[in-house]
Amino acid sequence: MQPPRVHGMLSSRGLQGLTLREIFQDEFAHAPSRYTHRYTLKGDDMPLRYRASKDGCMVIHELVSNAVKHGCFSVPDGWLDIEWMIQGDDLRVVWHETGMSGVKAPEKLGFGSRLLQMLPNARVNREFRDTGLWLEYLVPTSIAIDGGAETNREEG
Repeated sequence: MQPPRVHGMLSSRGLQGLTLREIFQDEFAHAPSRYTHRYTLKGDDMPLRYRASKDGCMVIHELVSNAVKHGCFSVPDGWLDIEWMIQGDDLRVVWHETGMSGVKAPEKLGFGSRLLQMLPNARVNREFRDTGLWLEYLVPTSIAIDGGAETNREEG
């Protein structure tokens, strides 16, 4: 579920999309952990389409929530590196948690895993490495990146 503030952010812009950096920074600022300042963000401030902003907020909220509960933000030495770029016809986002030990894949399929599978245009590669989660999220740029005001407002 998206935090209610996302709708306010989108509305205050006349329903124009947000950038990934804005979405990540907002989510970290509101995360309930004293460790959420331990991250790096690397990528251009490209505007997302309206729908991609909404979907992105939902996915990022879930990833940050899981990092707070079970991942890198749940331990004193945890760290998160996030990088995004255009790769071919895709927007590629890499989420890489480190500073943990003994990380294993969950035994049950949780809400976050189901959420990632529900978005039909996204491809997800996920590895539970010993030191933390590594995740690659790929979305076609044609539906993710705002190419101009005339394509910005997507319904749904």
